[in-house]
Amino acid sequence: MSNIRHFEFDRPIQNQQPAFNIEKIFPDFSIKSFTFIITVSQIAIYLVTLGFSLSAEPTICTLYAFGAKYTPSIVLKGQVWRLVLPILLHANTLHILFNAFFQLRIGFAVEKYYQTYKFILIYIISGIGGNIFSAYWDSQNVSVGASTSLFGVFANFGCYYAYNWHKFGPGRDFNLLVYAIIVAISFGSAYDTPNIDIAGHIGGFISGSLLGFALIPREESERRWCYIIYGSFIGVIIYFTVLALMVFNMEFPICEQYICDPCSGTK
Repeated sequence: MSNIRHFEFDRPIQNQQPAFNIEKIFPDFSIKSFTFIITVSQIAIYLVTLGFSLSAEPTICTLYAFGAKYTPSIVLKGQVWRLVLPILLHANTLHILFNAFFQLRIGFAVEKYYQTYKFILIYIISGIGGNIFSAYWDSQNVSVGASTSLFGVFANFGCYYAYNWHKFGPGRDFNLLVYAIIVAISFGSAYDTPNIDIAGHIGGFISGSLLGFALIPREESERRWCYIIYGSFIGVIIYFTVLALMVFNMEFPICEQYICDPCSGTK
């Protein structure tokens, strides 16, 4: 039997470590990783949007100009990039700081486990999956943020535990319970908090779960996992096909595409 590759969180703490070790805060930290590069890019883009807005936080029209999700523009103008670019944008300083910390906290370990090229695929497609779900569910609002991708990455933990369940020791039930509680709290708090795009979180989590199983690093050849993996690929195709048909068949008054027209009064 091959050795299981663990997330950094599962490894025993080594003795005689330096007084400060950044990997204690951000496991498997690496400045060469996609996790680090995308986080720095998001912070830089946030500063640029602040500069264009000339205010304490980016304005709606600045975010719209940079590619925020807005369903009427996606449907009426065919601006499909609004399903991708929101991953790079953030609404305010607290938003970018929270997402950046959470991303650095879990991203390095997940990226190391899945390998960078798979992690990039999961990150981007989860972001698109969250945004297209939000485009249908919450079609009247402008939304931005990497949370769609982050919930997809967070879903990968569940895939990891499911795949390696039989290899864990007595603490596996407790770890699963903790994970389930964190998921419940994350969705519950988002549901009760104004201005949080819960639809984007749900869509990102669903996309990340499907991709997490489809791209799981194979260490066994059991037939049931072949079925799960193939089924997950099919699930991804069905998910995006159904939502794309639903979104692009929505109808809007033609004027709604002009949310940031100079005459609309929106800033």
